[in-house]
Amino acid sequence: FKKAWEYYDRGRELNEKLFGPNHPNVGGSFNGLGMTIKESKGNLDEAEAYHRKALRIFEEVLGYDSEKVALTLNLIAEVYRKQGKFGYDQSEAYYERALRINRDLFGNEHPEVAENLNGLAQVFKNQFNFSKAEPLFIEAIAISERTLGENHIHVIHRYRNLADLYEKMGLTEKAQSVWNVMNLRKARHDEEFNKAE
Repeated sequence: FKKAWEYYDRGRELNEKLFGPNHPNVGGSFNGLGMTIKESKGNLDEAEAYHRKALRIFEEVLGYDSEKVALTLNLIAEVYRKQGKFGYDQSEAYYERALRINRDLFGNEHPEVAENLNGLAQVFKNQFNFSKAEPLFIEAIAISERTLGENHIHVIHRYRNLADLYEKMGLTEKAQSVWNVMNLRKARHDEEFNKAE
């Protein structure tokens, strides 16, 4: 954590000196700081503040419908989702805006679209709105398999999310079937990874 934080913060300082405080590189550094604080310390309020700084820069410099804006909206949505029930409505709105931007930019067949769908499905799952979550998880898996490959780590994580949903729904046979697919994909992923080393 400390090293990552130092790199992102130093990068922010250098980019501010070279390009000024409202440059997209500075926004990228703020997102990096937000992700680092969120993952290492779980400080969601501080993470949100950094992501909001990045969002302001990207919207001002790149426009409201840029790829960087969509990425940052997704990061803010994740923060709200992790905050729990009081953040779900905001999380849903941010995921939906990011999804709209990414679909407009890339079409339906893109990993970022799958990422937004997966996040939105997580919100619905956490709200026990299983009928909305299931088709979004399935769509996110299908897009990820087509765009990233069947054994990609994001595909594996999305299968895990779907299996968890089925367990919460009490559909143990369906859940076990999905776990089996996930475990097979993970084994193939690990095998491919080990060959590459």
